[in-house]
Amino acid sequence: MKTEEAQVNVHNFMLIKQIIEEDGKLLLVGTFIQHCYEDESTREKIKGRMNKEGDDDYEIKFEYRFNDETADEDSGFVRWRRTEEYDTDMGKLYRHTYQVKAPLEVNVELDYFPFRVVSAKLLVELSSITTEDKGTRLRPNLILHLLDKTNMFSIQKAQLIEAKGSPTDQAKDKMDKAESYDFISPFPKVSYLYDTKKRYCPKYLVTFNMVEDGMKKFVEIVAPMFLIAGMNTIHVLNPDEEVDVADYIANSATFALSVLVFLPTMVGTSRIQQLWTINNLYTMSIFIALTLSSVPDTWAGHKGYAIAGMITYWASFLFPVINSIRYLIFLRKAKRKANPNHFWQGPNKKLYKASKKDCAHEFAKVEEIVYKPDDERLQMGYTLREVHKFRVLEFASVGATQRAEKQHNKSRDGPELAA
Repeated sequence: MKTEEAQVNVHNFMLIKQIIEEDGKLLLVGTFIQHCYEDESTREKIKGRMNKEGDDDYEIKFEYRFNDETADEDSGFVRWRRTEEYDTDMGKLYRHTYQVKAPLEVNVELDYFPFRVVSAKLLVELSSITTEDKGTRLRPNLILHLLDKTNMFSIQKAQLIEAKGSPTDQAKDKMDKAESYDFISPFPKVSYLYDTKKRYCPKYLVTFNMVEDGMKKFVEIVAPMFLIAGMNTIHVLNPDEEVDVADYIANSATFALSVLVFLPTMVGTSRIQQLWTINNLYTMSIFIALTLSSVPDTWAGHKGYAIAGMITYWASFLFPVINSIRYLIFLRKAKRKANPNHFWQGPNKKLYKASKKDCAHEFAKVEEIVYKPDDERLQMGYTLREVHKFRVLEFASVGATQRAEKQHNKSRDGPELAA
């Protein structure tokens, strides 16, 4: 018997509470609320087929996968709390609440010593389910709330303490519980992955940009490197002509061994290794400088090699200086992209209520927004790009939203100016 397919509209709300670190791994702690709408068409297809008894005592619920791993109570990633049922103009609503502790996949995006920018990603996928008799497969199809994006994603506000600062500062204070990383912005990049072949959207990607503590590295590594540079300078420019060659080389070896202590932190680790990187060039310049500085003048007949090494060592500090400037430029651009209005619930936010019967006008399928004209989609606060078989629908950045508003105002005022 051929398995029949039916799509179920699902509104998945994600409340982000905090990012914590356990055993060196980043975890997102929050709450998921899965709203499954069973319309008349779906009900007819699965009637009497959801359980062995063949009755109507069932509920539609889709299991989660996080970063392609099963997320259930056995894994500890998800814990079911309760289920509620309501009748709406979109069909019968099954509202499931989960407590979530999801692992984030960390990838190095930019390695600018002493700063390292990483992306912490969570791919959330809803798994299809099949009726008891294997006759119908139910596919979850994500729908988006049109009135307010905080009804899809929201950052929990601090409780029992007075809120201070901007929404960005408040969100950082509430969310940032990781010791090894700091947020560039607490507001993530959200991407819905629409499958153009199967014509539905069961998954979305949440990406946080974070940075390792660069100032800590500066104090722990760059400052001692300055000390080594100073000692090496004294070593090279020592006016005492009676220095023993063996002592001279021993001192040079001591400086080299001191640098080796910091080498693992300077180079770092990555899944994809590359030879010609800025950090590797920085490390190579230090060892070349120390090698030249270790050449005794009694061997070469002059101090030219040693002085060249000394100068090269001091010049190597241009690498962390330039990297710091590059990082600050990246930081400025990254902060511009984050839109607090998409995640921070203010006093005028239009909150969604599951018990509301008249709600169909508040939602749209991902597919419907994907195939809208670019300008209309941007007016709704979304941008689109294509990756392989997916059309990726993303929350628009602040800059894109501002450009859309200017274009809208220009097109609206154009006829008036012409008149």
